[in-house]
Amino acid sequence: MNILHLNSNLNRSKIHSNIVESLNNLEGVDGRIFFPTEIKHHYIEYNESYIDKVKCINRYERFFYFHRNNHLLKVSSELYKKNNFTHILAHSLFSNGKLAMDLSKKLGIPYSVIVTNTDVNKYFKKMIHLRKTGESILENASSVIFTSSSYKERVLEKYISVDKKSGIDEKSSCIPFGIEDFWIDNRQKAQKDTKNEIKQLLYVGKINKNKNLIFLADSIEKLNNEKNKEQFVLTIVGDCENSKDEKIKQNLIKRKYVKIINFADKEKLLNYYRAADVFIMISKTESFGLVYAEAMTQGLPIVYTKNEGFDKQFKDYLVGIPVNPKSYFEIKEAINHIENNYKELSYNAFEHSEIFLWENIAIRFKDCLLTKKDKVSNKEII
Repeated sequence: MNILHLNSNLNRSKIHSNIVESLNNLEGVDGRIFFPTEIKHHYIEYNESYIDKVKCINRYERFFYFHRNNHLLKVSSELYKKNNFTHILAHSLFSNGKLAMDLSKKLGIPYSVIVTNTDVNKYFKKMIHLRKTGESILENASSVIFTSSSYKERVLEKYISVDKKSGIDEKSSCIPFGIEDFWIDNRQKAQKDTKNEIKQLLYVGKINKNKNLIFLADSIEKLNNEKNKEQFVLTIVGDCENSKDEKIKQNLIKRKYVKIINFADKEKLLNYYRAADVFIMISKTESFGLVYAEAMTQGLPIVYTKNEGFDKQFKDYLVGIPVNPKSYFEIKEAINHIENNYKELSYNAFEHSEIFLWENIAIRFKDCLLTKKDKVSNKEII
């Protein structure tokens, strides 16, 4: 299997490189990434031999969806006209999926698409004029990968025509992203198991409006006041991505029960996970949230956002609890439940963290990308 990966946002997350690397490490799989960038924009240099970074996008083209896709179709079809790819994988539905669909027709090979947080919470939700395009991309794909069943259910229920739901549903899979081997190699069971020890709450990630940290801090303050003592302390490991979010950080700094660590490498972050009792991130929207999985490797029960990327990866109350990010009551109940069931939740989190090993996830990706014809051929060979 020779895969052409399409990703115009490669610089925004290492997840995309991990997908390609983990697939390329499988026997019989090879692949390259088409990474189109703005002509005058500075991007970090990539040394990986499988990345084709092509400076070809005019800065204004991002405002003209179809024109941009037509341009990228010409560039990519010319670049890869002599390559023997057997499959195309678009790393997002809208930003890369339209190109995958058009390039598939031109090269005569099938394509698959990954549906992301941005696809669900930005394009489908807000860009009504592109909904039919999104539906068409899903309809013509050989397979569709959702990072969670929550996103799959939302897309099928809200944005897909009744007569096309079953067809898209049948070829859809729910596959989470993986975490670096470092976290799997350093898995450790939590040492605490009584509610009297549950004090340290941990958040790891960016400080911005979407992460909902002001509401989280308000909820912790209210919870402490109800207990008439400063029982819970929230440690935030992360910093503002943009200057506009500095007000949020300053608001958090003033609170006596909030500690902020601006940056931590993997080794230091490992110690913060191990020092914590509960991991909590109640973002308004969340594509997946690798930090949930990282926390699980250290036996931390987790509190996560209901109906977003991580929700329904596991049954409710197995490794943690999903909550409405706007509900203090649900946050309070989640923490109380964890206090009373800590040992069980901690053990489950530790035990189930192995599913996020990239090697295992790559196998699931490969199986999803294989067409029915490929699967029949494989059986005959075996």
